[in-house]
Amino acid sequence: MCQRLKLDIARTGHKEINMSWDKRERGGKRGYFYRSIRRGNRVVRVYLGRGPEAEEAARQIEQRRRDQQAQREGMHAEITDLGAADQCLRDLQEAVHLIVSAMLTGAGYYKRRGEWRKQRQKGEDTHDTDH
Repeated sequence: MCQRLKLDIARTGHKEINMSWDKRERGGKRGYFYRSIRRGNRVVRVYLGRGPEAEEAARQIEQRRRDQQAQREGMHAEITDLGAADQCLRDLQEAVHLIVSAMLTGAGYYKRRGEWRKQRQKGEDTHDTDH
């Protein structure tokens, strides 16, 4: 039954969202293993029993959860590292912007509407005479 459920999930794309060992009056000490699967907007509980197959399915699901949690933690650490590198890059960009602005201003340029322009000197003709 466990293999059939795995194939059903792979084929239909339904996502496993939860698992549980339900203890009922007739379930004994271990209870019965159920797996909850989302189908569209609904959550459907699938019975897997209480034998070795159910125990193996529970172990596999728990291992998958641990692996996913470790992957999330690794991604979180990587994002944190990238955030620090991104901040260094922004600081460098700001420093370069200040240096370039100072050099262009010193060379006689000014900024108009975000664009650097050369400042005219007194006596410069504003029209080209090459026409």
